[in-house]
Amino acid sequence: MRRRVCYVHGLNSGVRCPKATKIEAGGYEVVGVDMDINARVRRARHLTVLGTGGVGAAVAVATWYALRSAPLGAAAGVVSALVVWRRVKEALTARVFERCVAEQVAAVRRLQPHVVVGSSFGGAVAAELVRRRAWCGATVLLCPALELVYAGMGGTLDWSDPFAGATARVVVVHGTADATVPVEHSARLVRACDGTHTRATLHTIDGA
Repeated sequence: MRRRVCYVHGLNSGVRCPKATKIEAGGYEVVGVDMDINARVRRARHLTVLGTGGVGAAVAVATWYALRSAPLGAAAGVVSALVVWRRVKEALTARVFERCVAEQVAAVRRLQPHVVVGSSFGGAVAAELVRRRAWCGATVLLCPALELVYAGMGGTLDWSDPFAGATARVVVVHGTADATVPVEHSARLVRACDGTHTRATLHTIDGA
């Protein structure tokens, strides 16, 4: 009987991506669900632009009406738009992430894998499954974007215990030349697990 791997894909990817195919070629059964991340990100960006533009215009008009000053109105509109842009973007990023996590929680319950493998954004989702005790089995994180995702939501990890006390075995694999997710993020994640219930190890691939 082949061991079953639940593959959690990243952006611009899917369950049948080259990484998953290579895992399958190694003798594993690869299962999972496509999260349609790109469509969700596009919708989130569209809503961000609409919300930011609307608020900025409203503030500009209100300021001009109150002060009868076009320059002040324009400045107020730009500042308001920038503030709203950041807050809306963070909220929508959190919404996309939460939906993806919920889908993967349902997937691991239904598919009953032996191992969960997550790549990049999917690595952040897989790590979150461990953090929330939705999955406590063997976990492999490929260049996990956990730190980047939390920053995108306007938050930060609890570096005193990044997996929130979960008892789990986590293997992190990261290329030293990764231009999207710095390898130091994975090194910091693994170091922070020292002294916690999570056993984490880091394997780096030179030049990848």
